[in-house]
Amino acid sequence: MISRHTVRIAAVLFVTLLAGCSTPDTATQTIPISTTAPVDTLVTDATPASTVTAAQNGTANLPPVASSVSWDITRSLDTAVAQAEFIVVGEFIGLGKVFNAARDNSNPQKEALNQYDVTQEYIFRVDAYLKGSAGNKLIIEQVEGSIQSPPSKVTLADIKRAREAYGAMKVEKNFTYLLLLNTSTEVSGTVHYGGNSEPWRFVISEDGIGGVYAPGSVTLSLPEDFIPQPDAPLIPQIEQIVRQQATAP
Repeated sequence: MISRHTVRIAAVLFVTLLAGCSTPDTATQTIPISTTAPVDTLVTDATPASTVTAAQNGTANLPPVASSVSWDITRSLDTAVAQAEFIVVGEFIGLGKVFNAARDNSNPQKEALNQYDVTQEYIFRVDAYLKGSAGNKLIIEQVEGSIQSPPSKVTLADIKRAREAYGAMKVEKNFTYLLLLNTSTEVSGTVHYGGNSEPWRFVISEDGIGGVYAPGSVTLSLPEDFIPQPDAPLIPQIEQIVRQQATAP
């Protein structure tokens, strides 16, 4: 559990560190193809015909990566709660695999060939549900980079460059998170969850105070009263909103 001071910092901090497992700097190391990868393994479900690496192409031919992100923002906590299928309190306990969340327009079961959205799985232990129910462990997905016109086999170096340019929020262990979630995708038969719009993550301090955990551009755009009682415990406020919405005509 963390202190209120740490929550205040988290509420305005835009983290530009990598949000995932450490990866080698070697440009020629490629991602193995697997559908049953263990935790901390980078995988793709693509079936490339050839391998094209940064070392073979030279730096001038590296695939471009996204360097700016526009966020969908919900500016009302009531609306954010209403849009969430599940609201959970829990902790991050481990990493899953990295995969391409960009889908083929004609077949959503297949990866897109013209874009690689670097997406990290985070395994969360659920301590409590405030809305809905979906098991005591959830796989949360987070997009952490985007590679445009990727080579037939994306390398670990490509993923590292994409993550550095994107600047995703870092997910930490030993934090208590409150997450507003929706069913996101299904990869190899496994259901994933994620946030539909920002903010969907909150950090809870040891005295129950909640802070928005989102990129700085998101927190700066939120109204001051986004959390109606910012100095009161957040979980009871969320529970009250859920009850009111459940009984509304």
